[in-house]
Amino acid sequence: MTFNEWWDGLTKGERKVIGEGNARFVWEECEKHAAAREEGDEVHIGGYTLKQGGRPGMIWISASSGEGGEFHLDELAQIIDRFFKEKF
Repeated sequence: MTFNEWWDGLTKGERKVIGEGNARFVWEECEKHAAAREEGDEVHIGGYTLKQGGRPGMIWISASSGEGGEFHLDELAQIIDRFFKEKF
């Protein structure tokens, strides 16, 4: 869907309340963030994929089987810290 398609679907009242300039700005910002998320880095380690979570402070971890979920970055950092200390 494009901005114009969405905008044309609004009522005159909705358009007046929102304002085309405000709506277009928000639309473009959302497109930027969506594009950045689609192009985001993924790390593949031993059958697992790690990538940015859908919320701040979260990471998405999925197995090659397709199962996965969001986890707090702080928890992952603690696990990495313990592993690092054990190995060094």
